[in-house]
Amino acid sequence: MDRDLGRPYSRRDFLKITTSLAAMGLTTSLTPDLLYARPGTDLKGVTIDYWNMIGVQNPVVKRLSASIIKAFEQRTGAKVKTTWDTYGSIIGPKYRTNFVAGKIPTVFDAFCRWTGQLRSFLRPMNDFVEKEWEAKTREAIAWLLPLIRQQNRGYPDADQIYDLPFLLVPQAPVVTRIDHWKKAGLDFEKEWPIRDTDHFLEILKAFKTNKVSEYPTEVYGKIWDAGDTQLNGWVRSLDIETSDFINADWTRSNCDSEAWIKGVQFYVDLFRKYKYSSPDSPQGTDESAVEQLIRGQKSIVHADILNRGT
Repeated sequence: MDRDLGRPYSRRDFLKITTSLAAMGLTTSLTPDLLYARPGTDLKGVTIDYWNMIGVQNPVVKRLSASIIKAFEQRTGAKVKTTWDTYGSIIGPKYRTNFVAGKIPTVFDAFCRWTGQLRSFLRPMNDFVEKEWEAKTREAIAWLLPLIRQQNRGYPDADQIYDLPFLLVPQAPVVTRIDHWKKAGLDFEKEWPIRDTDHFLEILKAFKTNKVSEYPTEVYGKIWDAGDTQLNGWVRSLDIETSDFINADWTRSNCDSEAWIKGVQFYVDLFRKYKYSSPDSPQGTDESAVEQLIRGQKSIVHADILNRGT
């Protein structure tokens, strides 16, 4: 399934492959123009190794992904060899280990925050986007380009595009059960959304005192789940300037800022002081919290976007 892309490619080869990749990626938006438009490039004889780590989390999304890939093959004549992988593979060492070993796909989908570790293996796409894309396509993603530069600002080549942006998603949305709000005597329409930490505590107290759920939310003690799924959201709500993990020029951590100190303390208090999070919190994960929410054991949790299609 893997293909070694270590050898240099000519501009013609690069354009032929990346044109197909752009078509593949853009079709994930499921717009009629992209799904049914006549292909601008004949890709007969081109084989694309594609690693999909999005579709496996949700059977509906996987079926849609498979349908899009099939439609792409029929429209272009290309052959797509798909490897269905998991989100954990790019978070962990699997992708980088394969890349170091020379096992590199033609294209893979990911979240841009995880692709920085792979920059040295990827080809910049700037010339392709600027010269080969139609104006309409360039305009569609123009608003995302400043965000790419902001995210990569600490790299010497921050202006280089190594991953094509197609959409923004909420990293850790709040997921709740409206039936629990009714049982707790809460008016969801009036109380939602959560306004601040005090309001959040009031809502959790209502769930607990009305015996809707013993531990209505969950603190994620698992090393990384705390950092990317819930904690940083509370920190961000306190201050925009000092709530990033690192400062503007990437020279030091912001962990000693007032926003981080207060945010971490509130997070710990949910577990230790208020006991709104279970005794399992030190080893808690967002994956387990979603399962508990489904079973009715939790009332409101933060969930990574790839957990059970939440």
